[in-house]
Amino acid sequence: EVEDVPYSDIGTMLNNVALILRKSGRQKAAEPCYLRALEIYEKQLGPEHADVASVLNNLAVFYTNERRYTEAEKLHLRALAIRESLRPRPIADIAQSKCNLAVVYHSRGDYAKAAELYQSSLKSWEQVEDKPSKDYDIVVSNYADLLRSLGQVRKAHQLEVRARKKRAG
Repeated sequence: EVEDVPYSDIGTMLNNVALILRKSGRQKAAEPCYLRALEIYEKQLGPEHADVASVLNNLAVFYTNERRYTEAEKLHLRALAIRESLRPRPIADIAQSKCNLAVVYHSRGDYAKAAELYQSSLKSWEQVEDKPSKDYDIVVSNYADLLRSLGQVRKAHQLEVRARKKRAG
């Protein structure tokens, strides 16, 4: 029965429904689910909880995809601050937040901030992974794109070669 479901589990379900809606192309339907999940988590778990950071991250990615960069930046900064305050530090989540925030800055043309965050994200992924993951590859690809757009083709190529060597072991 619905009454037996913990309220925070409803937040999890709403977050998951929002992800499914977003990935199936129903962007506009996802936003209210994210907002409600965020409201539930903040009320039940507190504003500094890891699950709050996760929903903030997902909602911020949604806003980035909608080109609502000011809103996305604000939420990514908050998610990153929460994740950096957690103990033990969730290094992979912090790396994800930094990459996602870099995408916002990259999209807005703030290349210096984007580059700094991409570099920091890469270092974090290298700390937690022996073999590069899909997430690491995304950061490499995004950062290489940024470098190319700045005319730093050689540096982009070196980054991609280094990533291929890591992948090969």
